Amino acid sequence: MKLGLAALTKLWAISALGTLITAGQAFAQIGDFEVKPWQREVIECQGWRQKNPVVTIHHCSMAIKHARMSKKKMKSVFAIRGVAYFNEEKYELALADFNHIDEMDPGNYSSYRWRGRIYFEMGAFEKAVGEFSNAIGKKPKYASNYNFRCWALTQIGQAILGLKDCKKSLKLRPNNADTLDSRGLAYHSLGRHKEAIKDYNHAIKRDPKAWSTYLKRARTYVKLGDNAKADEDQKVARKGAQDQSQYDEWVRAIEEAEKNNAHLYQKLGSGKSLLNTLTSGIITD
Repeated sequence: MKLGLAALTKLWAISALGTLITAGQAFAQIGDFEVKPWQREVIECQGWRQKNPVVTIHHCSMAIKHARMSKKKMKSVFAIRGVAYFNEEKYELALADFNHIDEMDPGNYSSYRWRGRIYFEMGAFEKAVGEFSNAIGKKPKYASNYNFRCWALTQIGQAILGLKDCKKSLKLRPNNADTLDSRGLAYHSLGRHKEAIKDYNHAIKRDPKAWSTYLKRARTYVKLGDNAKADEDQKVARKGAQDQSQYDEWVRAIEEAEKNNAHLYQKLGSGKSLLNTLTSGIITD
């Protein structure tokens, strides 16, 4: 028999739940039927959690090309493919998919958040700040959005505003290693090296495999004149990095934050009481 609406709905539900089964196994749960090729592509696409990104992209692309889906299902397929492109570091293609979702549903939270992530990975931090700001406007209780914006603001020379976002993120999700790392870099960029070390220590305690945090802490130890600890942390970071390229990328991120916030450090660093005043309301233990 042909695949009816009820059966197809059940298949979509099975797939959307992310259960670790193949589309064939899902089909078997509702008995024998005839299934159109595009329907199978939709189910395979929505079973994305069990596949590698390349396979997901293929099935989602076929579904988009052939399927007659509701607007809601179409948005879901574009989103799944967009995430797969993101995981494959094909950022322009990922951006195109989330832009398409925004055309179908203007002001969609998922589009704002994922475009923020994409711009973030592309190093387009000003655009990332804008997208995360829109996402926060939609859902102000998501801690990770504040963390991403904190890091992006620090990268573009607005570390004081970044600290505010890190505080909000940590209030929503206390002791998160990623956010402690972000706030540590913001402190470091503003010359608040002891506060930076405190955050890096806490982050590493929460996540001992946060290899890039060791490198950031090494940089801060250098500023404090503790070269022995700096050398030790640098060795750990080099050992933990996937390759020299990743290590160099970590170095560039630190140097970029230092350079872009130098105007704040130079302007306020000589008057520590002023710097303390500006940041006193945004420091948490």
